[in-house]
Amino acid sequence: MRERIGCGDFAQVRSDPEALIISLTRATTIGLVRKYFARSVEMGRLPSVLGREVFHAKCSSYTLETFEDTVIFVLDMERCVEALDANSQMLIALLTMEELRMDEVADRLNIALRQVMRAYGNALDDLTRVLIERGILKSR
Repeated sequence: MRERIGCGDFAQVRSDPEALIISLTRATTIGLVRKYFARSVEMGRLPSVLGREVFHAKCSSYTLETFEDTVIFVLDMERCVEALDANSQMLIALLTMEELRMDEVADRLNIALRQVMRAYGNALDDLTRVLIERGILKSR
């Protein structure tokens, strides 16, 4: 992947338009991952990063998307997440899908909080790049 840009390298982000776009789309990427998780559960299966255990889901909400659209979205997102390394997948699963706090993840993985913060940011940036490359997310 690309060279990592840490929190202290804001001047570098301002001079690199691609890095700026990637950092500004983190919230959108998080939203897509949460939608992916919710749609996977509605379909009766967990995302592959959570073990892909199948169970019967009860879904009483009405959605404007067709079932086919949901399946395509889930499969596309699953392939994008699977393109990441195992550590990035784990952080995205724990922090975005399971919605654990960063300090809980640091304790669970027995690593420093700053390391979790940095690695999660990098994982989101890597996922954003994959989503842009595959046309799921548009960069402006």
